[in-house]
Amino acid sequence: MDNQTQLTAPAAQPNGRFGRGLRIAYIGSKCLLDDASGIAHSIHAILEALARHGAEATSFSAALFDTNSEVVLEDRIAQTGSTMTADRNGIVQVTRSQVRHFVMRTESSRKYALTGEECRRMQQACRAFLAARTPDIVITYGTGSHARHLHAAIRATGAQVVFYLGNAEIPGSDWFHSGDRAICPSQFLAAHYGARLSGPVDVVHPIIAPDRFVAEPGPGDSRSDAERRRGYVTLINPVPQKGLTLLIELARRAAQDRPDMRFLVLEGLMTRDVLRQASVDLTSLPNVHLLPVQRDMASIYARTSMLLMPSYWREGFGRAAVEAHLSGVPVLASTHGGLPEALNGAGRLLDIPAVCRSDPFQFPDPETVTRWWNALTSLWDDEAAYGVAVREARAAGQKFHPERTTKSAIAFFTGSPPLRRRARRRLLSRRPELIRDAKAPQAWRYLRGGFWRRRAGRRAEGKSPQGSEAP
Repeated sequence: MDNQTQLTAPAAQPNGRFGRGLRIAYIGSKCLLDDASGIAHSIHAILEALARHGAEATSFSAALFDTNSEVVLEDRIAQTGSTMTADRNGIVQVTRSQVRHFVMRTESSRKYALTGEECRRMQQACRAFLAARTPDIVITYGTGSHARHLHAAIRATGAQVVFYLGNAEIPGSDWFHSGDRAICPSQFLAAHYGARLSGPVDVVHPIIAPDRFVAEPGPGDSRSDAERRRGYVTLINPVPQKGLTLLIELARRAAQDRPDMRFLVLEGLMTRDVLRQASVDLTSLPNVHLLPVQRDMASIYARTSMLLMPSYWREGFGRAAVEAHLSGVPVLASTHGGLPEALNGAGRLLDIPAVCRSDPFQFPDPETVTRWWNALTSLWDDEAAYGVAVREARAAGQKFHPERTTKSAIAFFTGSPPLRRRARRRLLSRRPELIRDAKAPQAWRYLRGGFWRRRAGRRAEGKSPQGSEAP
């Protein structure tokens, strides 16, 4: 673990499982079933890794996705290979890779599209979720008014709040309270937020699922020059902030000078329809192929010669660069944000002009286009240089291999001393009468999310003590 402290959580037992079973959850407006969101991928991978390790992993969210177009929830559930287990009172229950999701239906699936009534309904359902699932640790992100209501509900249970800081664009610090924790995917973000927040910011590198990269080939099974020429120069998520205007300039130049060079663009936040509405039609370029969001990224990297990441904004990390490196795909990326850390000494790092960083809709100057073009063609035309770049990519990717990052994440979330001790102390500070009555065990029963209070109430009423199902 890089400069990482352990989170206060129930300690793991020698057999790899937790003493009473760690309960970890994600709570937030954005849905973790969103394959277009890097943050959703990263948080879900943490939950999945802990679930395989014996934890109870759940999530509660609205049906909001990181897209400007509408998403049909049932279609997205089917696309992600998930299983819908229930649909009651507007809450859809979905199981994906041992993680149980509770998704509140919404009128719109677009990000930030919650209505006032939906916010109130979600806050009420969140409290019911917390009471029924009693998580020890809750990962969350978002800092708006609605998100703060959710955070307050989490803190009221005594659960540990862990903010996931996936980019450098989160303003202020008043959303971060004493006792909260924060994690991020890179040292760049840890330094960016570390001086601002009152608590530690730890680095938990993203866990890249093995099905998202191409396994290393066996001896003698390297790419030939012919195979490489059939590959694509790939860009993922064609939004202006990701360097869309530079991609257009490179594709135009290739169409004129190198008709053998083809570009593959994977939709993300902006689909082809949204791009056309913004007067950008990538399909009008003869050497550009546009595909929708893909779950099978390994097949994409198997057809990719180089990955372009000319981001104009400060990328929090660059998980696509790690996926590419683990697949043996060299990466050309910009020099700022967390991208240099993600490249880990491999690939090529190139500058972006200040005008594009301040206004991502601007086209780069000819000198910038030429620098990127020369870097691209130097690998495309030189088989020996490309072979070296492939080997360097695989070697650099080993730092972020899922075996290593999974162990690091588990070690962080299962550190000692036990979370329940700190949570009980926080509760007793709010409920001093429990100390007065010398009923510390009762304090922990109270902390466990209301189940014991409901059971006591039902006994008093002569009802069954069975707890209710989560919303």
